[in-house]
Amino acid sequence: IIVDETESSLFQLRAGPFTSCGEWSISIVNSIKSFIRSVVVDTVKDYCDCGFLDSFIANETLLCDTQNRTQAVYRAQVFNFDSISSTQIVSWIEEWVLNETSVMYGSSLVTFDPTCPVPLNSINDNICQLPMSSSIP
Repeated sequence: IIVDETESSLFQLRAGPFTSCGEWSISIVNSIKSFIRSVVVDTVKDYCDCGFLDSFIANETLLCDTQNRTQAVYRAQVFNFDSISSTQIVSWIEEWVLNETSVMYGSSLVTFDPTCPVPLNSINDNICQLPMSSSIP
């Protein structure tokens, strides 16, 4: 597999409910990031038997949705690999969010918000067209 780190696309996913972000610790943030990253990898693998790995995802950030503090907004960058463009990968993720939006997280059902646009132009874009909140690395 050849990864082209010069070609990439940004994306975001809003999901929840999680623990209210006022109570997020580093371990909770890392757990939510890991969960959403694994959902993304599984989703891409459902669309393409092409060896997609979580290492093709970089620069992950988790934001608190200030309109609903139990909602997390995951942002990341995905790279082109082999003959698969990052734009195609983001469109698969977007299609999945629009069609099949809930996944088990431990004993809780987490819903991915189909009203939040998945493609992202800049890491500094407003959250799903809402005012930007603070970033937790």
